[in-house]
Amino acid sequence: MEIKWQDTIEEVKKHVVRLRYYLPFSWDGEEVHTAAGTGFLVEGGYILTNKHIVGSGGFRGRCTFWDKKEADVFPIYRDPEHDFGILRVCPKFAESHDLTGLQLKPEEARVGVEICVIGNDYDSELSISKGVISRLDKNSNSSYPNTNMIQAAAGAKSGSSGSPVVTLDGHVVGLMASGYLLANINYFVPLDRIAHILHTILTGNVVRRGTLQTQWLIKSFEECRRLGLESSSKKAIQSAFPDEVSMLIAEKVLKDGPASGHLEAGDILLRINGKPIVQFSALNELMDNHIGDELDILFSRNGKEMSCSIKVQDFADISPTRVFCFGGWSFHELPYIKALEYGVPVKGVLFSGGCGTVKLSSGDPLILSVDDEETPDLDTFIRVIRSKRADQHRAQVKYRSLTNLHLEKTEIAMIDRQWKAMSIGERNDNTGLWQFEKISDFLPAEPQSRSVATMAIRKNPSIPEAITRLQAGLVQVETYIPTCFSDNDEGWKDGFGMVVDDKKGYVLVSRDTVPHNRCHVTLIVGASLKINATVRYIHPLLNCILLQYDAALVDGSVRAIKFSGAPVTQGEKAYFLRMEKGAKSYIEETVVVLTETTQASFRSMNIDIVEVNTNVTKNGLLASADGSVKANWIIYPESNDGLMTVQLLPILDRIRMGDFSNLQVIDVQFETLELAKAADLGVSRDWIARVGAEDPDHPHLFQVSKVNAGYTGPLEDGDILLTLNGNIVTRAVQLDVQFFGPSHDARIVRKGKELTQKVSTSRTDDIETSQILYTCGLYVHRPPYSKRQTGSEIFSEVYISYWNLGSPAALYGLNKLVSVTKVNGESTLTLEAFCNALMKIEDGVFFKIEGFSKGKEPKIATIQKDELYHPTIMMFKDSTSPTGWGALTLPEYMEKYGSGQAELEIRPSPDSTM
Repeated sequence: MEIKWQDTIEEVKKHVVRLRYYLPFSWDGEEVHTAAGTGFLVEGGYILTNKHIVGSGGFRGRCTFWDKKEADVFPIYRDPEHDFGILRVCPKFAESHDLTGLQLKPEEARVGVEICVIGNDYDSELSISKGVISRLDKNSNSSYPNTNMIQAAAGAKSGSSGSPVVTLDGHVVGLMASGYLLANINYFVPLDRIAHILHTILTGNVVRRGTLQTQWLIKSFEECRRLGLESSSKKAIQSAFPDEVSMLIAEKVLKDGPASGHLEAGDILLRINGKPIVQFSALNELMDNHIGDELDILFSRNGKEMSCSIKVQDFADISPTRVFCFGGWSFHELPYIKALEYGVPVKGVLFSGGCGTVKLSSGDPLILSVDDEETPDLDTFIRVIRSKRADQHRAQVKYRSLTNLHLEKTEIAMIDRQWKAMSIGERNDNTGLWQFEKISDFLPAEPQSRSVATMAIRKNPSIPEAITRLQAGLVQVETYIPTCFSDNDEGWKDGFGMVVDDKKGYVLVSRDTVPHNRCHVTLIVGASLKINATVRYIHPLLNCILLQYDAALVDGSVRAIKFSGAPVTQGEKAYFLRMEKGAKSYIEETVVVLTETTQASFRSMNIDIVEVNTNVTKNGLLASADGSVKANWIIYPESNDGLMTVQLLPILDRIRMGDFSNLQVIDVQFETLELAKAADLGVSRDWIARVGAEDPDHPHLFQVSKVNAGYTGPLEDGDILLTLNGNIVTRAVQLDVQFFGPSHDARIVRKGKELTQKVSTSRTDDIETSQILYTCGLYVHRPPYSKRQTGSEIFSEVYISYWNLGSPAALYGLNKLVSVTKVNGESTLTLEAFCNALMKIEDGVFFKIEGFSKGKEPKIATIQKDELYHPTIMMFKDSTSPTGWGALTLPEYMEKYGSGQAELEIRPSPDSTM
């Protein structure tokens, strides 16, 4: 940088701020996220930045000044058409600091002027890019229409949006907005309208913007001539503006807008109210000064001068400031800019985004109707949704994507008041905040009626009938997950389940499909009947969950699948049945090519697996000719290996007898050990021979590969298991005796010596999560069992498993997978202690969190509490709730249950240490 710029830069940088912010809810198709940008102080202590930073939806931001001081900022103005917005610094901070602003000098923007962009490329603290203004008449796109962008080859990059573009005198001549990085070109917003609006705000007046719902573009005289501009009209313009070489041409005229039926695309603007208009600055001034007035417009169309009168509309009439949230999604009225982008009328309800019970395709869906009731505006849409008097009602939603308006689509939306409350949010531009109001309480679901499930059984003369009938025992499973935790995103999952008891309605399904019991589960029987199901039992180690549906509601040919009690053998011939959505089935004869014992990848548990000579195995069953299933690819759907069903039988037999008691587990992990290596590790030749004779098809033993965190039993890493309760163990299914009984006799080899140990088991009552605390965008609960399996230590019973991307947690870098040990220096090794610490922290206050991430890596972060957009909520198991879960704000929960409730008692593992 040249020496002549040094004084300017030293002065200007004191007024430039780095902005870091998050968007707490979806708006205008933009999902929640965190980002960074730039702004700068202007007159009155306000901060000028871009509209694409401030947005029109929720905004939480903080600015950092050149001297590292920080302050909260709040949007008080978002321009409805151009790419700028204005932030107000927290009044308390502003009162005690000098917030002198830079001078805006729009008239100094000229071609050939040297400029500097002083901002924060890539969220750096300060970056400086120098260039020369090369154009003043670059057309903007439809996202920010009706302005002439200033162009320069300055080389500013991402993160510098909102930076001041200054001259050598330190005057601001433009607002950095965008660029074309490959060509090193940047585009700046001119300041004429910005200066006017800032003056309006400073004088205490209300900013009003006017529009004809028309996009204009700058076009050269030559192009205007080709469009039919008469030479006399051109001469009149040149007489009024001798230096001008271009005019304004209508690019888009929105249907049903003020100019609809008057102006058309291609019309060349000549005069408004008798005044020649060739620049956006003059056009915008006229629009803003004549809201509600009729304007006399003279224009050229196809070589003829024509005139019309058009009433100027207030932008406030087409700028939505409300959002309706239900089922995890956001809806609001179609904004003008979005309508202009696609050239459609400014009306209708836009599906903005989110993650919830409505499954609409991408492409900016515009809602047409709900259950055949038209929803032309947000109020009607809210009324129709609220009129659905029962939860879990499946409403037909018709919509068109703005990207493909010719195609009308229909999806089913589940009306949900149980998992997520319906609410309406409204923007307050005085405070820069949104206020949300809950508008609907829980309503019970309508009882389901008995229906016929049509099973489309595809028969093949070459396939045994018993194999064909297996199709009647498979159902599709759809799962709605309303909350992120335990390594599972919220949203939808689908898969298949096996009916294991058609009289009691038991269905066995993978935890890949139904990860836990905080879900809404729907079964699709025979591709014709949808029926709700609940989680009845969760296996603590195997990757499966038992669902139950009301069998009395299914009138059809559902048949329970029979599991074989015999293991699969290598070379065995069998039949493979694979299912796909829509009840499509594929059956073929196959051969078992491999059987072995391995460790499951999803959950650390030894399983007996099968490989078959079949290309596609997902959602498949392997069965003998009599129809008895010997292996399945449903419990581990993403694996090429099938699980031998003999390993499921002991649990299913207990469940069929009504025994749902929790299992016991030996809290270690085993891996298979080849006999040759076992001999090298000290197993006697006598034992090697006995094992080989006991199971020639599986000549191996099991060795302890890892002792789970918290385990206090006698087994150690490296122990080789010979027998359990006197039986030689060579298959995973033989380890399942651990599930039944408080202890077992084990014969092991440790460091070459044979030992007999009484191996105790651990209860699995509290393996599954029963409480989830949501605060500041964090999902906090006790460490999941998988954490105990993968870690060597449990540092705390307070574990962050997920974060919300549009939250303080994401903004300040407090990642998921963190074990929290302290809050503000106070020990928080239990969830109770963590809750008590949070109760002491007021909204908007920063607090310190300490802990460990990714094993033993220390983690320290400060985070700002946000009770407006991310209120602290305790979600807890509640048998009185229809969902099985309750939810209260933390103060409500503490007041209702206090710290003495069993639900809040968190038992730390024996080795919880700092």
